[in-house]
Amino acid sequence: YTDPQTYSREVERVFRDEWLAVGRVDQVREAGDYFSVDLLGEPLVVARDKQGQVRVLSRVCRHRWMPVVEGAGRRQSFQCPYHLWTY
Repeated sequence: YTDPQTYSREVERVFRDEWLAVGRVDQVREAGDYFSVDLLGEPLVVARDKQGQVRVLSRVCRHRWMPVVEGAGRRQSFQCPYHLWTY
């Protein structure tokens, strides 16, 4: 259970090939609710959009890989602290 090569094979053959649960829908009840999660080395944010859909997105900026959000809460958008790109 601790061999890095075995874990790497499991990630590629099992975990990256299937849908994975990252949280519960009640964690994002209202539009703008969000929470952060790390999954297989990927920093993600789960958020409910204005249309009521639950979305899972990268929580780092595409430009400089800066974190745009941490933790949980409610927001209308996420903004990169480096250059203020808004997501």
